[in-house]
Amino acid sequence: MTSWLRVLLLAVISVFLGPSQASAPHALPADSPAPVLLMPVFHLPPWAYFDADCNARGVAVDVLGEIAAGAGIPLRYRAETQPALRGEVQFVLSAQERREGQAPLAGRPAFELDNVVVPSLSNRATRLAELAGQRIGYDRDELRVLQALKLTGAETVPFADYESMVDALKRNSIVGAAGLREPLVYLLHDRSQGRALMARAIVLEAPSVWLYLSNNAPAQWRDALTRSAQSFVQSRRYTTLRDRYLSQALRKREPTRLDCPSEMP
Repeated sequence: MTSWLRVLLLAVISVFLGPSQASAPHALPADSPAPVLLMPVFHLPPWAYFDADCNARGVAVDVLGEIAAGAGIPLRYRAETQPALRGEVQFVLSAQERREGQAPLAGRPAFELDNVVVPSLSNRATRLAELAGQRIGYDRDELRVLQALKLTGAETVPFADYESMVDALKRNSIVGAAGLREPLVYLLHDRSQGRALMARAIVLEAPSVWLYLSNNAPAQWRDALTRSAQSFVQSRRYTTLRDRYLSQALRKREPTRLDCPSEMP
């Protein structure tokens, strides 16, 4: 499973659709189809997912939804596995470091995330230095997490996705699971010790999350979305949205679907 926060938050949560480049956006020719502001939805609850009725849900869905609404621009959602559509406009969050050639919408990060190690109940580690030599799992697509783990001297164990990693943690075949705090909370909700484990989470790093818009966007859209994004960053609404999903997940995990139509309203 490719992390939402490496695609939409790359992440969520940067399969990368990629952040925008530095060249100036341009208005589409008059004979072009009306542009559609599309948000790719990658299955990584609670960041982004489709519920049982194929409604796009998640922290990042709500973040981008509020920004698009503030700009007065309709937003559509697309399943991550579908091919690009003509006239598509990509609207993404990215936890990737700022690099030359990338132009985020707002002048400062929208929020920060925690990559953490959740130790098993049998593991008494409370500090990064105590992870040396221990078997710690990670999502094989999350190279940032792998690099951070290597600095601790841990024995790294790759997994295809968060679900299989958390299952291994429950079986005690690894002594810790590394990754984004929120998906780990979500997957550990049904374990009676989940809250206790998360309270012992050891922070690996805190990458910043930026907002990007592809160069397909009309110039007036970029201006409106930039203003809305800046307002969102200043409001600190992200914390409210995140905490709502986490509190819901710890009570009862919502059913999700992976077979929804390619584009959803």
